[in-house]
Amino acid sequence: MTYYFARRKFFYLQLCLCFDIFSSCSTYKHATQSYYKPPNSCITYEEMSLYDQHQAQAASHWLYHLIPRHRSQIRWFDVGHWVMWGLFGNDDDGIFGEANVPLFRPDKNASLGKGMAWMLRNPLHNFCFYVIGNAGAQTDEWTLLKINSKKVEFFTYKPQADTVFAGRYSSLFLGLHNGLPLISLRVAYGHFWKSDFYIGWRERGNFGIKFLPLTKVSYATWDCYEDEK
Repeated sequence: MTYYFARRKFFYLQLCLCFDIFSSCSTYKHATQSYYKPPNSCITYEEMSLYDQHQAQAASHWLYHLIPRHRSQIRWFDVGHWVMWGLFGNDDDGIFGEANVPLFRPDKNASLGKGMAWMLRNPLHNFCFYVIGNAGAQTDEWTLLKINSKKVEFFTYKPQADTVFAGRYSSLFLGLHNGLPLISLRVAYGHFWKSDFYIGWRERGNFGIKFLPLTKVSYATWDCYEDEK
């Protein structure tokens, strides 16, 4: 048991050393503490207090000296921090998920373990959203082929992209978001179960891959699909 913990500590030491090597010594343009993100949904006073506490605690964690909280902190010549930002950073929710609603593991403070768990859950976030993706920019949509239980579409255009899956139930979508391809397939088994797959650039402009062999059909009220109209 002692040998196991010794090996584990040695692994973390090696990991931190690699982070330190790849991260340059250049200072940030703006302090991490200045990147507070208001919640994007209505939460209670108690939840807001916990949300603020987690953001403040995370901002002071030593990992943010190696991985920038936001790309606007990095100087143009700071190659080390740019690499760390692209591979491990998360501009939207923070590297600990501290700006995500609901909070990620709200019972735990920011730590190396929590950061690694969030990165494994959202791997290469900045790379997919902002390096090879263009999240946050205006995204148009060319539909090459859309099939669901209501209709079949060919070669239609929307100035604002909004499609990942073409229906709540079985559907197929082949399209271009800002000229970049997206293929999605959903197979429904009745009204309760489905399989989901997509690869390509989503309606937000970010690159993504999803493969869920079996999952429940979502009936969230904010999801409105053409095959239900």
